[in-house]
Amino acid sequence: MSNKPFKQSDLSFAIGPKFQTVWGLREAIVFMLEGVGVSSFFWFAFSDNVMGMACALTAVGVAVALLLSHLGRPSVAWRAITNIRRSWISRGTAAIGLFFVLAATHIGSLVIPGVEFVQNLSSPLLLILFFAGIFILLYPGFAMRASAGIAFWLNPNHLSLSFLNGFSSGMIVYLAVASAIEPQETVGLMGDLCTILLLVTVISTLILTHQSLQRDGAAALSMRTLIKHEPVLFWLLALGLGLVAPLIIIGFDIAGPGSIALVAVGRIIGDIAFRYAILKVGAFESVL
Repeated sequence: MSNKPFKQSDLSFAIGPKFQTVWGLREAIVFMLEGVGVSSFFWFAFSDNVMGMACALTAVGVAVALLLSHLGRPSVAWRAITNIRRSWISRGTAAIGLFFVLAATHIGSLVIPGVEFVQNLSSPLLLILFFAGIFILLYPGFAMRASAGIAFWLNPNHLSLSFLNGFSSGMIVYLAVASAIEPQETVGLMGDLCTILLLVTVISTLILTHQSLQRDGAAALSMRTLIKHEPVLFWLLALGLGLVAPLIIIGFDIAGPGSIALVAVGRIIGDIAFRYAILKVGAFESVL
């Protein structure tokens, strides 16, 4: 009998762990777009960059469209928010919808004469927008933890990594734009903050790897599969291109203003690769 784990779609009566196949690349892209869109929206809002806010909100809108395309009947997708008390998917859908409406209203208040949505950052509506954004950054971790049968996803580090990956990707996207329009001292400070954030993300990823390998069963299997059988996805793209390269280039100030855009592209690719890798190796405990 083969020792390889079964895929969730396999028809088999053998006992052994199975890799889930419901969540894949599309969901990884959705999680990335949500994180980048929300994070960069905040940074562009702080610098009063309306065009940047609009582009960031467009990324969130694309994420919503991809999410709806996964449903069997997109026309009744509004029902996804009817089970907020029990479903993390419903909570996430409600938070994304709330964020999109409030963010669009805020942008409208800045471009439409005579419309005053907020006067300052202490406005209750902006506070709601802020907390909705924080929830969206954490949401992928909560959604994965709802799958209790996949031990690898239950590690609490997935919550912090969901936030860190989304926030760092959005910050680097903002940094790529700011390097062309902001004063050099502002870009320098942003680079220092970005370096710290990337370093924390690398450390959190290594902690997740160590903790998962110390566990038994499907959690350790998921991590071993990731580091041994997905070298391009995990080591080259997720860690190398998405974290280590930006950390070195930004931390040591190697890149000029124009090349920061290439760093941002690499970071986004790495973000998708990391999220897809985590989803791809999610294995159920031994099942019939």
